[in-house]
Amino acid sequence: MTVDSYTHFEWQKAASTTAMSWMQADEHCMQSVYDGTMDWRLPTPQELLTIVDNSRYNPATNYSFTGMPMSNSTYLWTSKQYNGNTGYAYIFSPTFGWYEGYDTNNDLKTNTYKVLCVSGYEMLPHQAILRHRLTEKQ
Repeated sequence: MTVDSYTHFEWQKAASTTAMSWMQADEHCMQSVYDGTMDWRLPTPQELLTIVDNSRYNPATNYSFTGMPMSNSTYLWTSKQYNGNTGYAYIFSPTFGWYEGYDTNNDLKTNTYKVLCVSGYEMLPHQAILRHRLTEKQ
């Protein structure tokens, strides 16, 4: 696992090797035991933003961290369902370092994407924004 020294989140070293639906991804994290840690979960969109390196683009995250091939069609599931339609969930692009939800059929929960599980207390949305801004100024 990889520990983020700023957020203190523990991340699995690589994304899942197989793609799965949103429900399967959620179950995958909850049932995972990795390096002795048992409290894995799907990350929020804001938590995934914390692994973005603002000095990088395409990929915006480090390949050795996510273990994912980078392409425009590569996404990771997040834990957040779309408020207006629970048939959709937000997805994260490690390639470009952003997340999206309910603007295309890409976000349907029945689609299959990879998952990168996280362990730790859930980050509040404003905490990720603050870190993102601080990272940009450094």
